[in-house]
Amino acid sequence: MPSADRTHTSARRNIQELINGSITYGNTDIEKELRASTDQELINKLNSQIGKEISPKNKHLLEEKLSHFRNLFEENTGDNSQRLFERFIFMLGFKKEDITVKSNGKIFHVEINNIKNVMASILSYRKRKN
Repeated sequence: MPSADRTHTSARRNIQELINGSITYGNTDIEKELRASTDQELINKLNSQIGKEISPKNKHLLEEKLSHFRNLFEENTGDNSQRLFERFIFMLGFKKEDITVKSNGKIFHVEINNIKNVMASILSYRKRKN
């Protein structure tokens, strides 16, 4: 199975995974669709899904992405990692109580307790933008 790190190096692939709710690397049909799509088409597809109810599958994918970022913060910022991650999730629209971060001492895992604040932030941003 391909490494998940492959996704983290490609913003287009990352967006496609958020659209599909699953890992896209190695899926020939999705690879063709990804190559044929412009950046704007991918963003429009993702944008059309934002604001809809987030499925458990997509919630799990988002938790994986947030966990990845939390672990990157730990690797690269050490003592400041918790504070920087809290700022990061705040900028995404989460409140501190919306997520739980667990650790086995080496690896961090993020669980989403409440997605509604993020959805409200996205809808508020759309209203201001228009």
